[in-house]
Amino acid sequence: MARINLSVVVGDITSDIYYGTFAKNDRHVPYLRAFMMINASKDAEAVKGLRVAFYGLLAERMAGYLQKGTRLMVEGHIQIRPGKDGRPPVFEVVAEYAVPIRNANEERGNQRLAELIAAGKIRSEEDYGSTSFIGLLGDDFPKAQEQAA
Repeated sequence: MARINLSVVVGDITSDIYYGTFAKNDRHVPYLRAFMMINASKDAEAVKGLRVAFYGLLAERMAGYLQKGTRLMVEGHIQIRPGKDGRPPVFEVVAEYAVPIRNANEERGNQRLAELIAAGKIRSEEDYGSTSFIGLLGDDFPKAQEQAA
């Protein structure tokens, strides 16, 4: 049986953005969490407080661009985690690709990108094509590009 879990959402960041790291296999993994408001459509109500999670290099890159009020397109998969201390389960979209659409902090984002390039975590701007909101694909993008070459 095929397993397909794909979600594409567009919404506005409505909360403060949490950025931190957690330990996994003796290394620190960057993590970013935000909540989005998704506008209502003709036959559906608005979604308030959809949790979106970013991990790894995508979290590091998005930390520069995102701020409260940023409109964002996220492609990823839905994850359900058990609630702690008797709380209900947590539903979230785990981002695999993201593009800020408006109200992003492009200056701070480009500065963060330059820091990642200088640290050798990302090879260069040319790997991602554009100079505006570049490199917002998930961690496997450079590897996929190398395989295509």
